[in-house]
Parts: sequence; C-alpha cells; structure tokens
Amino acid sequence: MTLEQNAARLADAATYADPDELNEIFTGLRRSGRIVLAEPKGMRSFWAVTKAADVRFVETNPGKFIAEPWPAMLMKDQEQKNTELFGSISGPSTTLVSMDGEIHHKHRLIAQAWFMPHNVRKLIPEVDAIARTYIEKMAAMNGECDFAQDIAFWYPLRVVNSILGLPESVDADFLRLTQLSFGAADPNIEASIESRLERFAQSHREFMSIFHPVIEDRRANPTDDLASAYSNATIDGEPLGVAETLGLFLVTATAGHDTTSATLAGGLKALLEHPEQFSKLRENLDLLPSAVEEFLRWVAPVKHFARTATEDVQIGDQTIAKGERVVVFFASACRDEEVFDDPFEFRIDRDPNKHLAFGTGPHLCLGMHLARLEIKSFFEQLLPRLKSVELAGEATYLQANLVSGLTSLPVKYEFHAG
Repeated sequence: MTLEQNAARLADAATYADPDELNEIFTGLRRSGRIVLAEPKGMRSFWAVTKAADVRFVETNPGKFIAEPWPAMLMKDQEQKNTELFGSISGPSTTLVSMDGEIHHKHRLIAQAWFMPHNVRKLIPEVDAIARTYIEKMAAMNGECDFAQDIAFWYPLRVVNSILGLPESVDADFLRLTQLSFGAADPNIEASIESRLERFAQSHREFMSIFHPVIEDRRANPTDDLASAYSNATIDGEPLGVAETLGLFLVTATAGHDTTSATLAGGLKALLEHPEQFSKLRENLDLLPSAVEEFLRWVAPVKHFARTATEDVQIGDQTIAKGERVVVFFASACRDEEVFDDPFEFRIDRDPNKHLAFGTGPHLCLGMHLARLEIKSFFEQLLPRLKSVELAGEATYLQANLVSGLTSLPVKYEFHAG
C-alpha cells in the first residue's frame, strides 16, 4: 500500500484491534519523514502526524492548532449526528477535550486541584484499599479469570467514582456506557444496537440521565466530593451552566478510568510476554515507578487527538494550510526511533522514558498523577501475592481509534497461601 493509503487506514477503528498491524503502519509513516495526507472514505481529509517531535510541536502551539471543531477523527455521518444531538460537529462541545484557549483553561482549573500531586497523595489509603478489594476478588476466582473484564475494567472505575462521590451501584452502568461510547464502532460492543451512530447517541443519553439528578442533588445538598465541586463550580463569578457541568462529569467518568484500565491490562500482558522483565520487577519492586512509565508508553491508550490549523503552518517540509486538519498520533510518538532506543523492546527500567502517553501542552492529561498511583498501587500489592501467572487464551482488542486497549485477557494464576 502507499503511504497515503496506510495513513487512511488509521481512521478505521478495526485497525486498532491489531496492535502489530497498527505499529507497522506507524513505523512506515515515521520512516518516510513526511507528514502524510490521509483521505479516508466517509471522513474529512487530514494530515497524519506520527513523529514525536511533530506531535509535540502541534500540541504545544495551541494558537496555531485548535481542538474545535474537530478534536478527534470523526466520520461525516457522526459529525451530522453530533450536530443533531449537541449543535456541534465535535459532539459534546462542553467537554475539556474540545475546548480551546482561556475557556479551556478556566474549565480545567475547576478540576485541576483535585488531581494535583499533593492532593492525589492524600488518596493513597483509599486507592490502596480499592486495589486490595479487587486483588481479593481475583484471589477468590479459583485461579482463572479474564483480567481485563473481571479486574482491570472495574478497579480504576471504582476509584474515579469514589472520588466523584458516587456509589458502587452505578459502576456497571458507567462501564457499559463508557464502552458503548468509545467502542461505538466495534460491532462486538452492545451488538443489540446495530448502528454505530445509535450506540454513541444511546451512551450519551444514558449518561445524562445519570448525571442530571446527581447535579441537582449536589446543588441542593453539597458535600466534599468532586461531584459537588463540579455541580457548584463558577467561572468569573457565574455558576457553570448545566451543559458545561455535564461536560466535566462526562470526561471524568469516561476518560478518567478507561485509559487506566487499558494500561493496567496492557501492562500485565506485556509482563507475561516478557518473562525476563517480569522476573526483574518481581525481584525488585522499587522498579515499579519506571515500570509504570513503560506500561504507559507500551500501551498508549489515547491513540490520537485531532486539531485544525488557524493559519498556514510549516511542519518539517510540509505546509499545513489554514483550516486544514491534522491528527497527532500519541501511540506512534511512543514508538519513535528518534526518541527511544529500541522502541519495540519492553524494558521496565527504561531511562529516560519521555513518552507522550499523557499528551502534552494545554491538553496534557489532567488525571495522570492519579493514573500512575492506581497502576503502581495495584501491582505493588498484586505481585507479592502471586506465586505464578500465565496467559490462558487469546487476548483481544477494542475496535476504536480514539481510546482503546484490551477487551479480553484470559489468565491462569496461583496465589501464595495465607
């Protein structure tokens, strides 16, 4: 295939179900040294940005490249559906992902304090306790489970919902709706809903039906949880509108756990496929912080963001014209040969490890410190308990081009007695 044809394949959600194929496409595009124009069927054309330096350039120049009106790769029929549902082709335009400039900064500040390192450290006892709960569930499963579906999906979700102040009874609905939203293009997700567009619309409708009464309750009866902070937030002295408040809930409830779930499951799979690295980690848990960074680089759960040029911009040898779209591929940047020695080697002690799994610039992941804590806490408590663990079946991946990871990771294991 030509470079242009391969770049167009990056728009197809099915491409992301095969990480080896995906990495082959990214490697070819990086080695070309070009910003390649992709013209996918049914989607607006875009320039594929795959090298880490170029990704950094786009993301750290928010005056030249903006999220609105196209923060992610969208099929034209999805743009039309979004316009019908939300009045914007970008979808729920009141989420942080699709905001720019000062309005983005002001909305980000509402949540930022909760996720800064000094406040995240206060959550260590609670996160540790939740991690132990799911490790005990794993221990009770008679030595076999689907680690993705039974453990990894649920643990980060409970952490986020606990911070929000939401009961465990909502977790199952949140998980289903998150998968329905991010995996709308995957026919294996809620197969009873045939249309990709209807899957996405249904997830939004149901999320809103959950969040509306929470907002009303926290406005009438505020507490000290994140849901109250969101529900009673102000900007420039004015209360946040309902749509903007819903946007904060939506991005926290979806991206706030799904990315960590993907990294948790993908991290364990990487360890199992690299037994020498697994042994090194088990023998020295002090390597966990660097191992977590390698999990993040290896999995890169957020695959891309999309931006629109506000002026003519030069990236390398390519001029991006005003109004044209670029897509920055974080998953490719995390394998860039110009940044990483042997990027296709999984090394838990990789140093330096300047990955872009959390992005960079104004849209740097708000929850990155919490995500690191969750992953570290889980493995810190799991590894000493494990006597043995191995893959017990085929691992499968979600068909999704924005946020994706494992949908199944069957494992067999034995815990130490006592």
